[in-house]
Amino acid sequence: MSVNYSKDMQKRKLTFYIASRGDFPLTVRREKNQRDSLVLHTHDYIELVCVYGGSGTHLLNGESFPLRKGSVLIIPRDTAHGYEVADDEVLQLFNVLYHPEQLPFDQLGLSHTDGFQQLFSPLNNTPVIHFDIGAKNMTQIAALLKQFMAEEDPALPGSQSSRLALMTLIMCKIIRFYPGKLLSESPAAGIIRQVQKYLNTHAAAECSISKLTRIAHMSRSNLLKLFKDATGLSPRQYQLQNQLDKACYALKNTSLPIADVAAKCGFIDTNYFSRLFHKHMGVSPRQYRKENK
Repeated sequence: MSVNYSKDMQKRKLTFYIASRGDFPLTVRREKNQRDSLVLHTHDYIELVCVYGGSGTHLLNGESFPLRKGSVLIIPRDTAHGYEVADDEVLQLFNVLYHPEQLPFDQLGLSHTDGFQQLFSPLNNTPVIHFDIGAKNMTQIAALLKQFMAEEDPALPGSQSSRLALMTLIMCKIIRFYPGKLLSESPAAGIIRQVQKYLNTHAAAECSISKLTRIAHMSRSNLLKLFKDATGLSPRQYQLQNQLDKACYALKNTSLPIADVAAKCGFIDTNYFSRLFHKHMGVSPRQYRKENK
């Protein structure tokens, strides 16, 4: 169904970045959206949307899709979308915001579960996934998401472990509730994920393009094109974003000196780190810490 967006439904960039959580880039928000409460927007993380009450409309690329209790959306990074809700309705949903490549799904075996990559780790420039798991199944998912939110206090012993366990269970249940057939991902997508995994776990000095081409078993030009198409970034930009994500988390959640934060995040030269941080974040590391403490 085509739709004409109202004047106030303009595309904008959300100011919220899940990346700032760095070492644990996964959170859940519970929202009740009133009419026109969300304009068209994009974000730098993957978003899993679970509708647990009310009804509304999801707006995407000039089209609209009805939402009701049981609706599930998986929205890739940098995808402009929004919601509209009738005057007499309230759309109730959970937003799960995460960077899958920064979470230990490989170690848990979840990355190799049929359907996981397709549903929960979509590459850039892939379509938004819409499906319905039914109201009864959504009641189960909503209960688990409420438990997740209750564990978000970092002062609770085992908070991160319990949240990761709950999210693993939530994703497994959604895969089981998926109403269609989940297909295997393409060989090219699997190669890009191998490169992402290497970039996530190795220092910048170990990640030359020649090393990455050997991992991918392809030419430099093919690798750079595939990686850019899939992530919107070059390999170095992708790794730098991860380094800055971790720096933001350390500045916000620890009292480490700036030099120690830089070293922990892979920057040998503190002055270079400070200049780079200011260029990408708009403020110095010290000012970022002051504003986010």
